[in-house]
Amino acid sequence: MNHYDRRKIFTLLTQRFSREELVFFCYDTPNWQAVYDSFAPQIEQSTMVERIIDHAAQTYQFTTLLAWAEKHNPTQYHHQAPYTSHDHQPGKTYAPVFIDQAQLKQQIIASPPYHLVDAPAGYGKTHLLIELKNNFLNQGYYGQFITLTSNQTSIQVVQQVFRDCGLVYEGDTSNIKLMGLQLGTMLRLYRRSAVTQRGIVFFIDFANRHNLHIFDELLTEFIPFVEKSLRVDSFFQDKSSSFLVICAGRYLAGHYNSLFSPPIQMKIVSLLPFDYETLYQLVTKCLPPMLTADTISQLTTHLMFISGGHPETVNKLLGLYQTMGNLPPDEFVDFFEPQIKKIVAKTFSDFRASIPYKLQTVVMQLGVFRYLSYNLLAYLIENDHIWGYDDAYHLADSLTLTHMFDWTESGRLLHNKTLHAVLLAHWQQQPNNLKLAQQTCITRLQQSAVSVPEMWLIEYLYYTLLQNTTALTEVYTRQTFRQHFLKDMLPKALQYLVDQRNPYEEKNALRQALKRDEQFQFMINYCLRDQQYSNKPYTMLLQQIDLFFNQLNATRDSVSVSN
Repeated sequence: MNHYDRRKIFTLLTQRFSREELVFFCYDTPNWQAVYDSFAPQIEQSTMVERIIDHAAQTYQFTTLLAWAEKHNPTQYHHQAPYTSHDHQPGKTYAPVFIDQAQLKQQIIASPPYHLVDAPAGYGKTHLLIELKNNFLNQGYYGQFITLTSNQTSIQVVQQVFRDCGLVYEGDTSNIKLMGLQLGTMLRLYRRSAVTQRGIVFFIDFANRHNLHIFDELLTEFIPFVEKSLRVDSFFQDKSSSFLVICAGRYLAGHYNSLFSPPIQMKIVSLLPFDYETLYQLVTKCLPPMLTADTISQLTTHLMFISGGHPETVNKLLGLYQTMGNLPPDEFVDFFEPQIKKIVAKTFSDFRASIPYKLQTVVMQLGVFRYLSYNLLAYLIENDHIWGYDDAYHLADSLTLTHMFDWTESGRLLHNKTLHAVLLAHWQQQPNNLKLAQQTCITRLQQSAVSVPEMWLIEYLYYTLLQNTTALTEVYTRQTFRQHFLKDMLPKALQYLVDQRNPYEEKNALRQALKRDEQFQFMINYCLRDQQYSNKPYTMLLQQIDLFFNQLNATRDSVSVSN
């Protein structure tokens, strides 16, 4: 498999092409409008090139980019060639690899017809759509891939669909429903041999958050009428999987759920951060086979901690690691800290810019929390930690209209896993926010009527660890802090948990909550490790919890006997 040398491509584009040439390329080339739209007037050329290369990697369009470069500056292009390699030498990288692709593809293929893939930037939505397209085409489907940009109208999108299908529509272009009916008819008449082999599948990539109105019109007016027209044909009437639509975008799931009786029932597929096991498999797959198991394990733990499991950040860090020659992981993190921080900072900056402006401030304030409840939101509003919202329900409604917060199955908590992964490294540099979160957890624990108190105990311990990560760089320091954490901080927090509550019930609830919380388990094992990452600190934590409750029971039994 070819691996594109991003460093050489970066040098070529920054040194041998002007800003104007790069802007024109993105504007004039199909499926590159999203990159063009991301260019602010004062953007640096190096940042422009980074976005161009990222887009080429995510959409497998390095061939298009390099063909343009060769055409417009052949001398300099050939001077630095070649731009690909078949091995893993320093300076070479790989196409981004994202989470659970095989599982997600099977999930979508097995349950047609309509799906909505939802995630923030950097989670591999476009990559997944491309993989799905290749899969469906290999099965014999007739497929079209449509990329939307922010400067298009719904009519222009539909006209683009006609062109991509090789069809010419000369009727009324003011009625999107009629255009849907006509597209279905023309597909049946002019593409019958192709579309009736297995069926038709449209892939619609909403490249940015400015496409909500287009999403609404396609969902309510265009797609239903394409289907109505297709169902006239017995082939499409008899097979439920003969017409499929798979959309991908940011903020679309929350927006879809807010619609009243949408005419199309879409199954939402949310992309999540890497967990530890998935990331370990990815690192093993992407790095040379001669690296030791200890090296793979150490690198995985560092990447997990630095990135929070955010897929695009992981891929960039792996690319940097390869570029620097696959160093020992501890030394890599130490010597290349400035480059690593730059990658993480860019992820945070891009993510913040993608949030609707009116929500940016509140999301930055709430991003430190992994879980939110109505009561917690009310507490933060009443104590002036959150401004601009009158009550918790108003705030929750705003948050659930984005991909950043979603209801858990219990309905009691708003889960913040996706957002927290993006912001994890950022919050490590924000001690005031961590102190607020930590104190909030203690306040919640001290309230006897609070729901799921065991969760707030875990959160308190989690933020305590985050507050001390910058100091835990040496083995001796970690071991000293581990003893203080387990022998002093943990018992104090457990006492908050059992005060005014049934200790037996709280112990069982806590053990179950800890078992489910893989992110907390990882944080304990990473921050309190010896030299190598292992499950030892988490095991010690469970032992100390058992010891606390055993001593508590012994004390109460003693008091009972004396009475």
